[in-house]
Parts: sequence; structure tokens; C-alpha cells
Amino acid sequence: MTADLLRRTSGPPPGDYHKRPSSLIRAAWVALSKRQRLDPWRISRSPEADVSDGRKARATVAPIVVRSIHSLPHFTFLNEPLEVRRLVSYFDNLLIEPMPPNAVLQKWLVDEHNKYRKTVPATDMMMMFWSDKLAASAQRHANRCDFRHSVDRVKTGENIWAAPYENYSDAVRLWYQEVHDPYCGCQHSYKHCCGHYVQVVWAKSNLLGCGFARCRDIWGVRGYGHHNVLVCHYNPQGNTIFPRGGGSYYAVPAFTWATKTNPKCSGCPAHASACHEGLCYSPGA
Repeated sequence: MTADLLRRTSGPPPGDYHKRPSSLIRAAWVALSKRQRLDPWRISRSPEADVSDGRKARATVAPIVVRSIHSLPHFTFLNEPLEVRRLVSYFDNLLIEPMPPNAVLQKWLVDEHNKYRKTVPATDMMMMFWSDKLAASAQRHANRCDFRHSVDRVKTGENIWAAPYENYSDAVRLWYQEVHDPYCGCQHSYKHCCGHYVQVVWAKSNLLGCGFARCRDIWGVRGYGHHNVLVCHYNPQGNTIFPRGGGSYYAVPAFTWATKTNPKCSGCPAHASACHEGLCYSPGA
């Protein structure tokens, strides 16, 4: 039984980015994730939908981490030898240099998001502000050089951009312009082809933090010349959907449309009753 298990599980998992453990004596590791097939020419990672019942709209996984088991000092238990082993993670580190946005770039990223949020005819669009906490989590994922979504976020939205060049001044614009894609037919609610746009203009999202890193290559799009990755995290998270059964879902609109009788800022929440150019904010902010 044990020999058979080792034969079935001791081979390297699929993909060229995994390292085989140096020792597999009396141990078997299992690849816990599946490689995703992505369009190599897309330079933005479409965000996940926030499913109301806690499930994710589609499976996303962290990079496969191959664990080998190394022996530690021997102990005994009930006069029987007990071998304690330790799991050690092997990960091909692609990071060259973390480059967190400085104060100037932080302000630019916030202003860039607010610039596009202003253009949306919404009654309840919140003004965005920088969050150091979100920036730290975004930088953590950027340092992984991973184009796939992070799995250690909790109720946090995520947009990812990757490119061969370092200048990410077009990132937010590219995310926003998904709404104009005639092949997408975006209705200002979650859709795989315009999830970045929906997160950028998600009315309730008022906190933003981003991280940037230079990499030798990037997981998920390896071999296509991308060496730079920008990750932005948002709170509250956007792209909420409600499962309907039969595989269908209802996507919650990103904002409430303004009308002549209900103009911009008419739906600002009580804690953010002030309005500036169509964006709601707290008077004390």
C-alpha cells in the first residue's frame, strides 16, 4: 500500500516551475493546485467575484508549493522510536526587487482611481483613500511575482497588472477601459471580461493600497516577457454575485445610477455625507 502510494505521488507535478524534493523517504507530497490556462497576451488579471455564500466564482489557487520532509533529531514514545519530521517549502523565487509606491505614487494611484470614479453617473460613489494595511497585503502578493489571484485575502478586492515595462501609468486606465470593450458587453456588474472595471468603480470601495515588484518572470504567464507586476487591493471588496442555481448567478451592480430626480451624491451614506465632484466622503476626512 505504501509503496503504491509513493509510486503514484512521488513524481513531479505538471509544469516547469516546480522543484523536486531532495528526499522523499517514507513521505509523499501531493500537488494541491492545478495550472490555469491564461491568455498570455493579456496583461491584467481578471478579479474574482465575491460570492455571497462564501464560495468563489471560479477556482483560483496559490502557486504549487512542493514540500519535502527532512528528519529532525530522533525521539522515543512508549519505548518506540519516533521520527519527527519538518515540512520545508521549496519555491522558485522570481523576485528581483520589491518597489512599493512612494508617497507621490500613492497619491497618483488614489487620484487616478478617483478620476475615473468621478466620470460614473452614480448617486453613491465613495471617494477613495490610501490604506497602508491594504498596501502591505498588495505588496506581499506583488513580491510573489504571481499573476494569479492571492488566496490569503479576506473580503478584499484585487486587481493585477503585469507587463514587460516598469511604467504602470496605464494600469488603471486599462482596467477602466474594459467597460468599452464591444465584445464584452459589460453591464457595470461582475463579468469575467470587465471585472477590473467593476472593482475600480465599485461604489462602496473607499480604501485602496497597491504594491509593485520587478521580477525575473511572473507565475501564470511565464515565458512571455512580463517582468513587472502591480497589485492593488480594495476594501470593501467589489464584484459581488449571488448564486441562483443551475449554474447561473445574479451580479450586483457596481453603483446606483444617478437620474434627474436622484443626482450624483444623493445616495451618499450618513457617515460620508459630504460631496466633492460626485464623490461621497466624510466631512472629517
